[in-house]
Amino acid sequence: MPLSVNDLLTGRRRRLRSKSIWPALVIARQCPEYKIYRNTYMTLESCSTLGTARKRHSIEICFGEYCRMFASFFLACQGLALRGHGDSAESNSRQLMLLRAFDCAEVLEWMDKKTNKYTSPDIQNERLQLMTLHILRQVSNSICRNGFYTIMADECTDVANKEQFTIYIRWVDDSLTDHEDVIGLYNVGTIDANCLAVTIRDVLLRMSLKMTLCRGQCYDGASNMTGSKHGVATQLQAEESRAVLTHCYGHALNLAIGDAMKQSKICRDALDTAYEISKLIRFSPKRNAAFDHIKVENSADNEGLAVGIRTFCPTRWTVRGDAIQSIIDNYNTLQQLWDE
Repeated sequence: MPLSVNDLLTGRRRRLRSKSIWPALVIARQCPEYKIYRNTYMTLESCSTLGTARKRHSIEICFGEYCRMFASFFLACQGLALRGHGDSAESNSRQLMLLRAFDCAEVLEWMDKKTNKYTSPDIQNERLQLMTLHILRQVSNSICRNGFYTIMADECTDVANKEQFTIYIRWVDDSLTDHEDVIGLYNVGTIDANCLAVTIRDVLLRMSLKMTLCRGQCYDGASNMTGSKHGVATQLQAEESRAVLTHCYGHALNLAIGDAMKQSKICRDALDTAYEISKLIRFSPKRNAAFDHIKVENSADNEGLAVGIRTFCPTRWTVRGDAIQSIIDNYNTLQQLWDE
């Protein structure tokens, strides 16, 4: 059940204490905003020239912003939503701040306020944007110090049926350690070569990266990316001829395995049969329940419980080995299921 302010106040009156471990505190202390709020808090606390009411109000604003930054940092690092459905008591951000209140009574007073809490969606989004820009500035400075870099990009459609263009930057530091940093996912209206090339140029401009220092490009084999006349790689090579194009090894391996498997009728038929078996089991709750029941009964005679039937990856041939192996491991169970 979500915590409430009254629950925490009642617990504090009873002198209930709870020690909290905050894994994000180390990360949060690296953020410049943390040092600003911390130093401002200490300065205002020791300042005697300010009036009592004014000093207390300034300290409350500083401390409240620090707590909200801390909560946002933790949730962002864990990939959790801040608000959920509205700013209700069940939202992650509010629950995290209430949990923090076990160690600090000022948080309870702040959360019990009716106004000027600075927890609106716009302020939370702006706070996350500041964190994002701070990380990107650090990545940009690291790349600029080491000079050359390579552009890696790929596009895909998300669950909302929107085209997302993902851009990476690959670079090598002074110790010859390679790094691949995700710069961001960009929603593009179209996936033609001109639109994607403009997006890459815009990202490089915002990251303060010179096109003359680009020494490589890595994309899939789609015509809009690697086309010889108007592809993205061709347009960028017109600006920097030393930006050598490399077909993504993952895509190349996937295409090679797909072509090789299609040449063998036995392999092709075996994969089609395995795909139909996994579809019959995984997409039918009745068959899946019967399969699990038989597998549990057979596990008494075996050393351990075998892994269930895995689904086939629809686009990557190289990760279908686990699905085929799961069918081999459950061969006897499948035979009993077909007999029933």
